[in-house]
Formats: sequence, structure tokens, C-alpha cells
Amino acid sequence: MWQAMQKASLDTRARVNYVPVTGEQSVANARPFFNTLMQRQCGVVLAVGGPQVEVTEAGAARHPNIRFVVVDGSSDAANVVVAKSGEGLEETVVDAIQQVVKGR
Repeated sequence: MWQAMQKASLDTRARVNYVPVTGEQSVANARPFFNTLMQRQCGVVLAVGGPQVEVTEAGAARHPNIRFVVVDGSSDAANVVVAKSGEGLEETVVDAIQQVVKGR
């Protein structure tokens, strides 16, 4: 995921950050990290891991102007792209970032 974000950054000059959830991997612990990203007004937020994906899918509806990519999630929200882990993941991440930067 991080390599895909770096590739998209090189292609678009978009600034990317990696913000891992530290400590216990739980929904309660992931939520403050999600909220921090919303306060930063990120254009794209990518979530990997069960708790991170759960928090992101739940919060996406409250932030319709942000595009979200969740790995192995199940959301059907218009601003959420569900990417499957494995082959094709890098392309999905790069495409999502490029679309936001190019205003699509």
C-alpha cells in the first residue's frame, strides 16, 4: 500500500503520509487516527486492517467530499472504493489518488 501511495505521489506530486494505528488494533483505538486524517482534510484516505476498514467505512458517509479506499472492505458508499488485497491493489490505490488530484 505504501509503495502505491509513493508511486502516485511521484506521478501527481500529491503529498502522501503513512499513519499507522499504534497500540491495540481495535475500532476504539483506530477511530482517533481516522478523525485526525479528517481534520487534516485529506483528499484520499486508505485503510488496511479490520479495525481501520471498519472505522473508515462507518465514517465515510459523514465525509462525502473525501475519497476512501478500503482494502478487503464491503462498503457500497459512492465515495468508497473497495480494493482487494493482492494483485491489482497498487493500481487501484494509484488510480484513486490520481482521480482526486486531477479532479475527477
